[in-house]
Amino acid sequence: MVKKIGLKLILGVCVLFVVSTSMAADVYLNGKKITGYGDVDFGKVGVKLDKAGNVHISAPDFKVQEMVPQGTQNTTSSTTASSPAPNPAGLKKQYFIVTEETSPAVTGYDVKLIINNKFIKTIPDTIPQNVVELNEFLKAGANTISFFAKRDGRTAKSTNPDDKFTLMIGVGNSEGGKLSIEEVLHEFTIKATDSGEPAKSFTIVAR
Repeated sequence: MVKKIGLKLILGVCVLFVVSTSMAADVYLNGKKITGYGDVDFGKVGVKLDKAGNVHISAPDFKVQEMVPQGTQNTTSSTTASSPAPNPAGLKKQYFIVTEETSPAVTGYDVKLIINNKFIKTIPDTIPQNVVELNEFLKAGANTISFFAKRDGRTAKSTNPDDKFTLMIGVGNSEGGKLSIEEVLHEFTIKATDSGEPAKSFTIVAR
């Protein structure tokens, strides 16, 4: 469209791309170095080799984010996810909410996350990236995920409608210290120009 160590990939859609490890070259995804990361599938991408033999992958639907271990400070990214995540329903798939904003606190909104009529947590737009693992709160079958946005004493830092705060519900995996979002199920987006208390509910079938 994610915490334990180092660079983490937020991805969607798939076709395998293989780079020979015998080449003294680096691999870049959308301008960010991802050399050394494997077991990743890409789709709908452009590939360019530069004069040094480095591989440059252009994938508009893919994002690369830098993450840090829990308990450490980082002004550019954050996560609330833990590993391994509790999975009381024994779900075979992993479900996540991943946030993204144009810039921190740009909309002035905090979003309350409700799952199956139970309050889970408040997700602010002040953190450049937040990740919530959902399996702990889901049951097998249909689940209702609701977002309720409210400005609690804050105001938007922008009047540009292109400045947004997005919460994405996705299916992925978090093995090997990386989080890969393989399928985006739903998105809830708030604009800096929005007013009132935007809210929306989605139904997902957890398996």
